[in-house]
Amino acid sequence: FFLKRTLIVGLDDEARYLIRKLHEWPDSGINILGLVSIRREDIGKKIENTPVVTALDMLTEYLRMNKVDLVIFTTNNVSYEKILSTMAAVKNPRIEFKMVPGHLEFMVSKSNVERFDSIPLLNIEYAYGKPFNRFVKRLFDVLVSLSLLLVFSPFLLIALLFQFKKIEKRTIRQGTRYEKQILWFSRRSILRYVLNLVDVLRGRLSLVGAPLDMEAQDTFGFDYKPGLTGIRNISSATAKPHTLELQYLKNQDLLLDLEIIFRSLFFPVKNESRSK
Repeated sequence: FFLKRTLIVGLDDEARYLIRKLHEWPDSGINILGLVSIRREDIGKKIENTPVVTALDMLTEYLRMNKVDLVIFTTNNVSYEKILSTMAAVKNPRIEFKMVPGHLEFMVSKSNVERFDSIPLLNIEYAYGKPFNRFVKRLFDVLVSLSLLLVFSPFLLIALLFQFKKIEKRTIRQGTRYEKQILWFSRRSILRYVLNLVDVLRGRLSLVGAPLDMEAQDTFGFDYKPGLTGIRNISSATAKPHTLELQYLKNQDLLLDLEIIFRSLFFPVKNESRSK
């Protein structure tokens, strides 16, 4: 009754070893439902008497249709980005995600390590999706934007008198999950940033978030708000944008947001690929 219904991603030697160990250890608390292959052609096969029940590109739908408590990634053939984007697409806080350390040792610093017999497993989770982190982030956005708007309120009132007709509404999109209208001023000036602060206060934007790009598309499953600045603003042009955003979603907290804001203000990185 208390066993965790588990899927194991991978058909390689690590997966075989893990299955054997779990079968030899009856007190593991794990009930293996089946394996997940990278290829659809493997569905129906058996590895160590365990069936391949689905493929990685069908995993999200399989999890929605079946009661699964735990997913363990064992294969080096699944990239870091794929693991995290799969977790984001599932967007189910009840399902645990773990992995056997291999080529992803750098994730240990932000993960908890659990051991099944001689097998270390890393707990993988998104900090961005935690309710407490989201509450703190929203509270921080409100307090900072409200304080700055009070400071700049005289300027805002004067600017609105002379520039009101030039203020327009624009729609921002992040994938298929986020679409909002924000206030926009065509010229890059202090008025544009003050209007952005108004939208931060309204909850349409965040101080730190996704790139503020009207045509931005992503594959993240979270309600990932665009921000006035973000992790791309402090990263070199050679870094992969998709990887950077996933790293931010995984490790987000108030201190990281403060670091991004501080470095964006005083040590910005020029990146031609960044949205203008």
